[in-house]
Amino acid sequence: MATQDQLPDFRNKRKLLFGSKTSAQQMLETGRQFMQAERFDDALEFLSRTEATQEVRQIAVLAAERGDTALFLRAKVVLKEEPTQEELEAVARKAEDSGRRSTALTAYVKAGRTEQAERLRVEMGLSPHPEQAESADSAPAEAEPQE
Repeated sequence: MATQDQLPDFRNKRKLLFGSKTSAQQMLETGRQFMQAERFDDALEFLSRTEATQEVRQIAVLAAERGDTALFLRAKVVLKEEPTQEELEAVARKAEDSGRRSTALTAYVKAGRTEQAERLRVEMGLSPHPEQAESADSAPAEAEPQE
């Protein structure tokens, strides 16, 4: 497993990511090192510039298992895949089970599960989603008189 000392610092990471002399193999190896160090966001930065579909898929699976909505969605973007409603609901449940209600809320919204999203909003003390508030608070508007 790569240690923090073995991983590129900010400056070297930037040089590798944006340098014209960085090979695809270097990108792949660096992405794998970040994966081993469980720095998955950094790993995705490198792996997204390679053909490392297997590694990116591993990150997506791990993110789903952890209920990490942001990481899961980012991995899906790298894979050029739309997450399914079932995947998003599973990520949301995992996030909620692990106490990550705000990320669960995001996954429920993206899955189109408005009831679960609104339930979490209430539990978290957030105001209702603007669309929900409008439909609940507004009465049908009277027609403006025509002149």
